[in-house]
Amino acid sequence: MNSAIQTAFDSWTPPFATIAMLLLTAAIYARGFARLHRQVPERFPVWRLAMFMGGIAALFVAIASPLEAFDDLLLQIHMTQHLLLMIVAPPLILAGAPAIAIVRGLPPTIAKAIVGPLLRSSRVRRLFAWLTEPLVCWIAFVAATWGWHLPATFQLALRSDGWHVVEHACFFTTALMF
Repeated sequence: MNSAIQTAFDSWTPPFATIAMLLLTAAIYARGFARLHRQVPERFPVWRLAMFMGGIAALFVAIASPLEAFDDLLLQIHMTQHLLLMIVAPPLILAGAPAIAIVRGLPPTIAKAIVGPLLRSSRVRRLFAWLTEPLVCWIAFVAATWGWHLPATFQLALRSDGWHVVEHACFFTTALMF
């Protein structure tokens, strides 16, 4: 094996916090999905569960697998991460109809005390209505894609792990919006 590739692979350490968040999200969704599937199987067929889990798996490959160790080494790997974050994971997650399943998967005290009031808030509703306007989604997606591929921001993301996380969050979030 190429020594640079071996060095990159040897230097990779699993991002336990990221893996834990992905597993927690998957577990909450699965719990809510199971409840909804029992009550309304025609609205929550098993393929929705498969789609959501596929999206979580794509996120894992992009940001929590050994692929991350190679993103500084090979441009192809770096861009594969971006494609997983922008084109593969978001549609799979959204195909799983996650909003209702995640709320139903949360412990009832959290759903009622925190999520319920947030979802009933007129300000939050107006914000989400604005954020889901097609023109706003398109502008955000294009701005994130172009903005992070300008030479200065691209280099910033390569030099700083923190900015690299922000870059990935921008890609994934705006792709979900889009």
